[in-house]
Amino acid sequence: MSPGKAARGGFTVIELLVVIGIILLLISLFAVTFGNTILTARERATQGTILKIDGLLQQRIESFHRAVDKVLEQGTNNQRYFRQVKADLGISNQNTSSYVPAMKVLTRKMLFKQVFPQSFDISEMPTTHPLLTSSAYIVANHKKETESAACLYYALTQAQVFGMAPVSSDNFSSNEVRDTDGDGHLEFIDAWGEPLRFYRWPTGLIRNTTSGTTISPALPGTSLTYANNTIDRQYALVLIPDLPAADGTNLDPLGVDPDDGYGRIQSMLLGLSQSDVNFRSRYHQLDTFFAPLIVSGGPGKAIGLEEPHTTNGRLGLPASRDDLLDDISNYNNRR
Repeated sequence: MSPGKAARGGFTVIELLVVIGIILLLISLFAVTFGNTILTARERATQGTILKIDGLLQQRIESFHRAVDKVLEQGTNNQRYFRQVKADLGISNQNTSSYVPAMKVLTRKMLFKQVFPQSFDISEMPTTHPLLTSSAYIVANHKKETESAACLYYALTQAQVFGMAPVSSDNFSSNEVRDTDGDGHLEFIDAWGEPLRFYRWPTGLIRNTTSGTTISPALPGTSLTYANNTIDRQYALVLIPDLPAADGTNLDPLGVDPDDGYGRIQSMLLGLSQSDVNFRSRYHQLDTFFAPLIVSGGPGKAIGLEEPHTTNGRLGLPASRDDLLDDISNYNNRR
């Protein structure tokens, strides 16, 4: 050491503060990066689960339609089915012999609802349904928000669809299936451990306004108001980005029921001078596009739609656009 030069005793307070600041900055950067990595991993895991479920669901839906085509063609049980449909619509005393094609469409919808229920309500399933009569079912623990996920799991892994064997539960891991409310029924869950939601006919996602359309029925001097409402794409596009677009010249494709491309149901109701109220309450909005929807609340854990077990929510009526924006569906593939 040179004579007269003071020895350095260590770091100054300022230097220590600078070092600590750098360390804290690195820690925060790591935490953000690590957190984003976990978030992305959970989103991808959830999307993977939903896409797997959707693939199996579509297979069963296709099998359902093939089987129903044969059943309706054979016609052995048609009259029995027609009586059930007429009872559903409150038209048991009406003569529907001139509307057989419409009755076949309605039969398809009735059977589809029986095979793919979305809640435990009596309007969705009979009190004798295995989900309600199972000895494992603990009613006291049950939470209604889990119903659609439990129904979908049952429909895929336990129910037979016109002779088609159920999917093996081995297709799903414990990270995809869980009994979140302890009621004895397994549910499909997302990577945040929240039950998924299933909407069979989410027509409310497309027709979600309150304006009606007045249509003249066959009976002179009367009019019926059908709650067809204005088609609104803004919410639906968040969950179903590939919706068919309107070209401004022809009928909007979102105004067409995939089961009823010729509008036979509305023609029948008009011909019988019947309102569409019972059809809406039993099935969905008239002449409206739908696609079975599977939804996760995403990182925010909040579904942007009304709950599928509720009266307002069973058709996928939007609840919050903000919550909807981070929802993950079987159509808005985030991979």
